[in-house]
Amino acid sequence: MFNASFTDSETRIQEFEADSINIQATGRFRIGEQLKDFSGMQIQMGASHLDYRGFDTRDFQLMADLDQQSVNMKIQADQLAEEASFLLDLNGAIEEDQLAFNIKDFDLSSDAYQWKNLGEPTVRYHKNEWLTFKDFQFESDSQFVQIDGTFSSSPEDSVNYEIRSLDLEGL
Repeated sequence: MFNASFTDSETRIQEFEADSINIQATGRFRIGEQLKDFSGMQIQMGASHLDYRGFDTRDFQLMADLDQQSVNMKIQADQLAEEASFLLDLNGAIEEDQLAFNIKDFDLSSDAYQWKNLGEPTVRYHKNEWLTFKDFQFESDSQFVQIDGTFSSSPEDSVNYEIRSLDLEGL
């Protein structure tokens, strides 16, 4: 078991900058045991300001919890790119041959738009290099984006897109 924390008023590492950053991590692993049988890690991170290669955010929070094969993560920024707020809340599973994530809550909002998930979109990445989107639907007022299907090198797989009234200028 381990427990670590890091707090700094100004952190600068190459192109990464953070003000008032606080990171706490706790984990448990057992030598000789597979991660899926005995593991756990919790990470909490907060910063009043983060900037990485022009990706600028204020009041940033990240919470992640890995418990054996399950993953829960929440990322929130009260100010993203000077005008938007952002929230992503997801859970998932780490399996032997794939990663799967369900998006419980997605919100990217500004004065001009409010993108939200419809239902619970699912993304799966398989070790054989295919990526599947299921019920991947988001809307903002009359704007709508949906992706369903599998990206792979197999000609049998396909991906369907439905895009309505998308205004790229607002993004």
